[in-house]
Amino acid sequence: MSTEPKASIVIPTYNRGKVICQAIEEALQQDYANYEVVVIDQTAHYPADIQSRLDSLKSRIRYVHRDQPNVSAARNAGVLAATGEIIVFIDDDVHVGRDYLSSMVRHFADGKTGAVMPLVIPSNEADIPRALQRAAHMFWTISPIVVDSVVSVQWASTCSVACSRSALIEGGLFDEYLSSWCEDADMSVRLSGCGYRLLLDTRIRVTHLVAAEGGCEDRNSALWSEREVTRLHLYSYYMIKERHIMGARKFWKDMFNAYRVHLFNRRAYTEGPIVFIRRFWKTFGILLTAASAVRHRRAAR
Repeated sequence: MSTEPKASIVIPTYNRGKVICQAIEEALQQDYANYEVVVIDQTAHYPADIQSRLDSLKSRIRYVHRDQPNVSAARNAGVLAATGEIIVFIDDDVHVGRDYLSSMVRHFADGKTGAVMPLVIPSNEADIPRALQRAAHMFWTISPIVVDSVVSVQWASTCSVACSRSALIEGGLFDEYLSSWCEDADMSVRLSGCGYRLLLDTRIRVTHLVAAEGGCEDRNSALWSEREVTRLHLYSYYMIKERHIMGARKFWKDMFNAYRVHLFNRRAYTEGPIVFIRRFWKTFGILLTAASAVRHRRAAR
């Protein structure tokens, strides 16, 4: 009988037939002994060849289908379907090596770790120093990042992250209002608030394809403006909801920066004063809508 803690690899997917089968196959090839693979599929239909390939893998995985695409709801469904002590989320467009799982799991031995993430390298940029620089900027590292190091961070990306199941339950699982953006930052704040540490291990490296098609957030460049508004709304909701944990100084600083970037960017300067005024009032409306959503969801509990 294995003495290793059981791990559950959870792969949420939506409309990414070109990559999901490879993601499952890589997950099934791990050198760690005690684990399972859980796939939360939100795709309505696949082409026949992809469906056939997926069907051939289903006997080796725990497969759950959801009709309504929502990345937070998919991750929560994965946690509830999983039986492992450690939940390892992998996006469907992320490539991992055979030692990925064993390298992630070792950080949970002392019970103080809430989440661990690897160094994520975009497929179009195999530059380790740049990836380290990006990680330091994105994840608000508490100490400097260097090659082959383990550092504490203030939030962990669910693109590829291992979490303690008990910590996720204590933190309250993912907020399903955050359907495509900020769900990882929101969970990170709550895990830290429960006293768990968040780690980045740069010795573990994965490749992120950043697939243009599929996913709960449409990355189609033609929808840039619509996506920007959605992101700002969800970011505002997250910040307002967790403001008591993060503190007033950080709340106001980050909110100011987010709205400044949204209002005063290169595109805004070319739109003219009338369009700018409309954008300003629309932005104000986004803030009010986010605050209202926080209030209503708290009242519903």
